Amino acid sequence: MSKTDRKIKDHLKGEFKRFSRRGLALRSVAVILASFALAFAYLFASSVYDLGPLPKTALLRKTNMGLRSRIEMLNYRLNRYEAVLSVIENRDASVYRSMFGLDAVNEDFSALAQKKGETAGICGETMLRMDSLSRRMVWRSRSLDEVSAYAKRMGDLATSVPAIPPVYPDPDAFKLSSRFGYRRDPVFGDVRMHRGQDISARKGTAIYATGDGVVQDAGYNFGGYGNVVKINHGYGYLTLYGHLSKVLVHKGQKVSKGDRIGLMGSTGKSTGSHLHYEVHYKDVPQNPMNYMDISMNTEEYRKILDAAR
Repeated sequence: MSKTDRKIKDHLKGEFKRFSRRGLALRSVAVILASFALAFAYLFASSVYDLGPLPKTALLRKTNMGLRSRIEMLNYRLNRYEAVLSVIENRDASVYRSMFGLDAVNEDFSALAQKKGETAGICGETMLRMDSLSRRMVWRSRSLDEVSAYAKRMGDLATSVPAIPPVYPDPDAFKLSSRFGYRRDPVFGDVRMHRGQDISARKGTAIYATGDGVVQDAGYNFGGYGNVVKINHGYGYLTLYGHLSKVLVHKGQKVSKGDRIGLMGSTGKSTGSHLHYEVHYKDVPQNPMNYMDISMNTEEYRKILDAAR
């Protein structure tokens, strides 16, 4: 091959390479322009003919709709729970706590109210409602526990406070003699404070505990009471039964209202068969007649005795 032919061949190769690079660049530009054209055409067609979302967008929308449906169902249940809790709260405040004279529960949800202003979106609001419901349930549970404990205490108090006559209330079997207050002493003749109520009946008449409690003292007393029983009822109450002919309980024994604790007699400083009955509240003598209905129905009294047995 001549020198001239070689130059022509090299020239043609160079031209071919330049042409190939230009073609590649043109093809790239053409592809990019075509992509833009298709995207523009799709957007134009979507705005005119509603071709629907892309597959990934459609999947996200479907998932979002499912979550929204579940949250709406959760909110529906929260509405029901909140309604039931509101009824319980109103009943607790206006009935239970009012019945026992308890102060209202001071619920503080200011922190939740502040969060509500900072929370956005349906999920955030639902979580806030759940938090609020949980706190309200805790507050109400504490309140009902307090009411329950107070009710139990009131029930114990009702059975512990001296409230029945210490003898069977048969009007033909006893009589009220010396009353509570100042009187002339039947033995010494001077005026003294009589700290109890005397009930006269035949010797051996059964004496009953007037309330639940624990026997604080049982035996002979040299201060004038003779055979005596003292019962600590708790809540500041104590009862004393003096001049007994026989003591039927012992110190430390638990007794119930209506339990037989002794028999009437005339031991100690006494002028005849009778019961000297005292009621003390916080160490202060009380008028025993204020703590019993001596004319109560005998059948009702019998039921109390039967329950004690």
